[in-house]
Amino acid sequence: MIPTNDVQRITSDLELLNPYDLSGRYISECTGENFFIDAEQGQISPFCRSSIFSVTTEYNNGALSCDCDALGSESFQCSEFGGQCRCKPNVIGRTCTACAHNYYGFPDCKPCNCPATCNAVTGACECPKRTTGPQCDQCVPQTYGYDRTIGCMDCKCQPEGVLNGNLSCDLDTGVCDCKPNVVGRRCDACMNGHWNYPSCDSCDCDPAGTTEIICDSETSQCSCKLNTGGDTCGTCQPGTYNLEARNHEGCTKCFCFGITFSCQSSSMLKAKVMNMSGFDLINANGTAEIVGNDSIVTAKLNDSAAQQIAMYWLAPEVYLGNKLTSYGGQIRYSVSNQGVTPGVKPNLTQLPGPDVQISGKGLVLVYTLLSPILDEEISVDIIESSWRHAASSDMVTREQLMKVLSAVDEILIKANYYTNIPKSL
Repeated sequence: MIPTNDVQRITSDLELLNPYDLSGRYISECTGENFFIDAEQGQISPFCRSSIFSVTTEYNNGALSCDCDALGSESFQCSEFGGQCRCKPNVIGRTCTACAHNYYGFPDCKPCNCPATCNAVTGACECPKRTTGPQCDQCVPQTYGYDRTIGCMDCKCQPEGVLNGNLSCDLDTGVCDCKPNVVGRRCDACMNGHWNYPSCDSCDCDPAGTTEIICDSETSQCSCKLNTGGDTCGTCQPGTYNLEARNHEGCTKCFCFGITFSCQSSSMLKAKVMNMSGFDLINANGTAEIVGNDSIVTAKLNDSAAQQIAMYWLAPEVYLGNKLTSYGGQIRYSVSNQGVTPGVKPNLTQLPGPDVQISGKGLVLVYTLLSPILDEEISVDIIESSWRHAASSDMVTREQLMKVLSAVDEILIKANYYTNIPKSL
């Protein structure tokens, strides 16, 4: 019989001798990029040092001999961590057995007197691969991308795709001289809209109804947009109308306020509406002098405080109301800010806010340019993909845009993009 206290003591001693897994801590603390450990920098922790010592001695069945080369090293001692020997100048390797790059004649390792590299034993100059010339600094024919160490690379132009059998390429980019309608650095593919390499014949497809690739480069089958169909992608799918190249879906989905889902393009012709009278400036608070004529409206900001906030042109009544027929059209305008050097982006503070805002039926939609502009004409497509909801920045649906266009009550166009600009046209 063993007393209970003795059993507990023995059990506790056995638990102390059980293995304890430290691999997770070792991986997180001791292994750097690609498991590289730089012990020479003195930044390794005692835990990592002892762990690595245990792992390496176990793996190598004890410590390893330094084996420092008698000719290339300065002593027979090496680093306890990693085993790096102390090499003579221009000598490299753990055991100091070779000359550094661009040196020759181990163990003295003298510098090469060559434009590129030299033989590691004799010092004789050696051109890198695919180079030529007295200084080994030129690519041989049909190669490109000279590098003083690795030489040049083969062009690998496709004979079937190059013009007049020319297998040479651009010395910097490696781009080959392709036949018409052939593309690729090596001239190994047909450009979009063509098939049957290397002749690369034109596909019989309607560009307005096809995706960016236009057709399959092997079969010539047209790649139709979402709302187009037919052999050439030249017809609209049922429930859509108005095939247009700039429409990423090809045709526009019918919207008839739920009365029907079938429609066709109208015979009406689009006309430009241009009326510059009646424009006003929002946020000016009486500080702007506004002058307009048939083609331009000008605002002069007399108060420097007014030049620190975003101003918006407020469109007159002629642009408001039922504008359903404007769907698919464009809002075109140009803004000129005077008081800055033309063509030079001023070093001023950019004013926040959308570029165009349109409101109606309780919805507020905004259009924002990717980058602010000066003295440029801007075209805003009146389609749902151009707009976002002002409050949430969510995408706008076709139904929501049509709802706004059915009763437009406000259109705002940004007048100034930077602070301290005294005049906007």
